Amino acid sequence: MKAPFEEIRITDLDVDLTQPSQEAPGFRRLYLKLSEEPSPEWVRIFERERRFPPHRIWRNAWVLGAHIVVECVPEELEQFQLNHLKEDVATVNKRVSEGAAAKKAEIRQQLLEKAKARRDLENLRTRLSFD
Repeated sequence: MKAPFEEIRITDLDVDLTQPSQEAPGFRRLYLKLSEEPSPEWVRIFERERRFPPHRIWRNAWVLGAHIVVECVPEELEQFQLNHLKEDVATVNKRVSEGAAAKKAEIRQQLLEKAKARRDLENLRTRLSFD
């Protein structure tokens, strides 16, 4: 049986991995530690959510292993990027949780239908005469 979904959280700034950006002068490639390495489904949803940024100041960010990597000026991370990323992570957690609940309901419905079909066949069998 699959374990219940554990929400992913941003837990820290990984100073050791942080490096100058290859894309923009003055920017840094900042690595934010996640509470655990997210599933491929979680990463796909994160990438989809980040395609249409709701924030006025948006910076490129992606998941790499158990990190979110964001390219920005370090002060931006403190001022608003971290809060934006926390919102994005919360949204992704919600979508993954909703998807897991829907899948569970779908499986439950399939099991109920299978049990009903079996009962119907067993009822039919009691009415049949094989003599």
